[in-house]
Amino acid sequence: MINGLYGGLVFVGILISLALAITTTIVIYFKQISEGYADRNRFKTMQQVGLSEKETVKSIHSQVLMVFLLPVVGAIVNLCFAIPAIRQIMIQLNFYNLPLMITVGIIVAISLLILYLILYGLTTRTYRQIVDSQVEEN
Repeated sequence: MINGLYGGLVFVGILISLALAITTTIVIYFKQISEGYADRNRFKTMQQVGLSEKETVKSIHSQVLMVFLLPVVGAIVNLCFAIPAIRQIMIQLNFYNLPLMITVGIIVAISLLILYLILYGLTTRTYRQIVDSQVEEN
């Protein structure tokens, strides 16, 4: 019965974590894409007054990187503050193992960072294509 309880808790935790991670990344991705369509005319205007291609790329990368890194930093800070509460829950379930908890926390943080970096790459490429398509049309 204890194994069933632990297995159920792990399954629910993984399911909720995946759903939240995927939802967050998709919302950020589509928000950035919609901002790309809104920013097309601004980039066109800035390029007409002398903004170079290198500066355009740098601007796009810095804007998108900030939007993608803030949730990752927030999640890591949240995890650091949640560790005492997680520790108490694990002690109550008689399942507390500090090295395992630290390892899992690090693995989750790295996995989240990798997921966000992949989406960051896709978003910057798409954002740049949106901005470049407006410049080429005119």
